[in-house]
Amino acid sequence: MDLIDKYVEYAKISTDSPELYHKVASYWIASTLLGRYASVQTSYTTIIPNVWAIIIGPSRVTRKTTAMYMAERIIREINKDMIFPASFSPEAIYEELSSVKDGEARAWVKDEIGGFFKALDKNYMRGTRELLSSLYSGRGETRVLRKERFVIPDRIYMTVIATMPTPPHNYFSDEDFTSGFANRFLLVQRLERDGRTIPIMGADSNASLIAREELIEQYKALIAKYRDKTLIINFDYESTNILTEFEKRVDEEIIQLEKENPNSLFKSYISEMPTYLIKLAVLRKISDPAQEVLDNRITVVNKEHVSTALKDLQEFIESAKEVIKDVEEGVHSEPAVSEEKSLTRLYNIIEQGEENGRTKTEIMLKMQLGSKRVNELLVTLVEQGKIVMIRCDENRGRPSYKFLASTYGTRYNIERLGCKQVPPELVGVTL
Repeated sequence: MDLIDKYVEYAKISTDSPELYHKVASYWIASTLLGRYASVQTSYTTIIPNVWAIIIGPSRVTRKTTAMYMAERIIREINKDMIFPASFSPEAIYEELSSVKDGEARAWVKDEIGGFFKALDKNYMRGTRELLSSLYSGRGETRVLRKERFVIPDRIYMTVIATMPTPPHNYFSDEDFTSGFANRFLLVQRLERDGRTIPIMGADSNASLIAREELIEQYKALIAKYRDKTLIINFDYESTNILTEFEKRVDEEIIQLEKENPNSLFKSYISEMPTYLIKLAVLRKISDPAQEVLDNRITVVNKEHVSTALKDLQEFIESAKEVIKDVEEGVHSEPAVSEEKSLTRLYNIIEQGEENGRTKTEIMLKMQLGSKRVNELLVTLVEQGKIVMIRCDENRGRPSYKFLASTYGTRYNIERLGCKQVPPELVGVTL
């Protein structure tokens, strides 16, 4: 078992955060502690296995911050100097990184990164997307700020792990994806915990403590093994075929999206995923305590490493697809566009309820909007004839109301539910 899997097993007995959170955090740990010792030469660039990840979920529900800080604790116990200040301005970025030496690693751990993304279009944050994109690729930069000259050297190795509350569209803009900046992040989202029950003080149980200490010692041993080396990473024939086939599938999906939805944000996001597959496969290889290093520098990635990484990456991609869908359908700054997107998103939510429809409470939770705003949108869709409102009289107490897409708002289906349609002109009054 490599240290990526070993961390996931440790995290699962320590907290009931979703396993997907722990999985992406485990890659981030391996990337932060070991990734700077490896690079992959391709025909078009040099790929470094740095992982940037955002853990997304409802506040106080999925324990996303718990999952993030568990991972950070591993880094702090091995080398706390790697942790970058959580809050910073562009000036602070330049000041901090200009003192970092060529080839050194830094890890940015940021709780609630949504505010950072929302501030990116402010004047004082101008150029931050471009700077961080350069750092992702290991490129430095020189800039004069307030008459002071800052030089960030090339080959600074930077990783990022952060949290973000739902809904993502409150924080991401279309430009974050079209500029390529958000495409550098693995976006993992869960709306609820996995359902596992962890006892009180589970994180301090003997099994958890022993697992963490073993993990830390094994990471220290690998760091000592790789220190003062730059590993030369090769891929064997079978692993190369998997990489090639995946890139081909991604190209085909991009072509299909270009035909069906030229403005798709997912199109630009998925184009980064073949590079991420290489990163994750390399991390699988170098996090294996039993792996061999030939001639003191050369190591070979095989089919198993790439296959395992691909399985994990496909899970990350499916999660990111839901995040990006929310951003595309969510409400942004332009009023006309916002109204249209809100109505489309609301209709889709109701339609997904099929013949049973949706209650207003369900709609509010999924839309993450207040009662007044949801009422306005519901009335508009009823007036447009796209949905119907029905009243279902309970045996006791107050009646309940549901909303059906018009395709399911047939007389037969409404009677099947034991309900009656509310006349369109009374919907606003009833709400």
